[in-house]
Amino acid sequence: MAADRHGGEVAEVQSRDGGGAQPFRHRDHQGVDKADAKRAVLGVEFVSPDEIRLLSPLDRPLASAEIGEKRVLRARRVLTLVDSSGWIEYLAGRAKADRFATYIEGRDPLLVSVIEVYEVYKVIRRDLSAERAVEAVSALRRAAIAPVDETLALEAADLSLAHGLAMADSLVYATARRHGATLVTGDNDFDELPDTIVVR
Repeated sequence: MAADRHGGEVAEVQSRDGGGAQPFRHRDHQGVDKADAKRAVLGVEFVSPDEIRLLSPLDRPLASAEIGEKRVLRARRVLTLVDSSGWIEYLAGRAKADRFATYIEGRDPLLVSVIEVYEVYKVIRRDLSAERAVEAVSALRRAAIAPVDETLALEAADLSLAHGLAMADSLVYATARRHGATLVTGDNDFDELPDTIVVR
């Protein structure tokens, strides 16, 4: 492993075909790929010295690497969909607020169904105030807001029949499944469904 002119390290990775060591992308002393770090933190990709490309939150990578004969692994961060019950607990400062904060304030990108905008706004306005309800909607915008289309509506109907879910719950669950997201909820109706976390 050699040091570069900036004091970082340039690692070498053994090629799979036995052709000798290959230069690896520049890493700092903690083994962090600097290009991927810039993509993840800044939300841009440096295409050329004169061009950058903006990335959506869903495209920002989380990189890990094992140096030596093992291959380099890169994995996209897992999407998290916190349902309206979680957002309401968090935004209204209720009993489970800190537990949902772990997911809402975490590093994984967030997804919400557009139907959650309706539910969160309605409950916060009813229980707190119109001003707090508007602030709650602004907080939801930190997540990617997924629309409901005809195909999703049909998928939600099938999930409702299969699992006995209410309309809003089935739409939220269908949204999570479509995008490969983990659903985080305080609703026991989702208990034991695949790719769900029920916060108690």
